Amino acid sequence: MAPLIQVHIHRIVKPDLEFLVEQVRDDGLCLLTCSRSIQEDYIPWSLGLQALGVLPSGKWIASTSKWQFYQEYFSIITMRDAGGALLGYYCDICTPLRKEGEVYYTTDLLLDLWVSPAGSPTILDEDEFQEAAAGGRLEPGLEEKARVTLRRLLVEVETGKFPAAYIGMHNF
Repeated sequence: MAPLIQVHIHRIVKPDLEFLVEQVRDDGLCLLTCSRSIQEDYIPWSLGLQALGVLPSGKWIASTSKWQFYQEYFSIITMRDAGGALLGYYCDICTPLRKEGEVYYTTDLLLDLWVSPAGSPTILDEDEFQEAAAGGRLEPGLEEKARVTLRRLLVEVETGKFPAAYIGMHNF
C-alpha cells in the first residue's frame, strides 16, 4: 500500500476538507494520488454526477486517481467503475498545489469541468462561481484566473490535448 498523505482543500463557500489519501508519486510538478474505497463512500458523488446528467444512471465510482499540479490552476480526477472502466474526468479549477511540511494545500475556485470518456465537456458549478464572484467572495485575480483556466481547458478538450497532455506525462 502506498503511503498516506494529508490534503487540505480550502473551499470558499463550504467547509474546508481534510483527508488522507494514498500518494502514488510526487515528481515536483505533479502529485498523483489514488483512492479505492468501498462503494458506499462514492455513492453520494456518483448520485450527484448522475443528477447532473454527466454520469449515466446505474454507473458507480469505485476508484479515483487525482493529478494535482504545482503550476496549474486545475486538478484532474479520473473516475473508474469497479471493473476499471473509465467513467470520466472531473477537473477542479483550483489554485496550484503547495506543500507545507507534510501537508498539501489548495483552494477550490468553485468552477468545475466534467469530460466524458468520449471527450464531451460539461461546465459544472458555474452558478455557484457567479454567485461567489458577485458577492465578492473570490479575489479579483483568482476570479479571472479561474475563468481563463476554464476557457483554456475547453479549447484543449476540443483540440484533443486534454487530458493526455497532463496525465500522460505524469502517469506514474
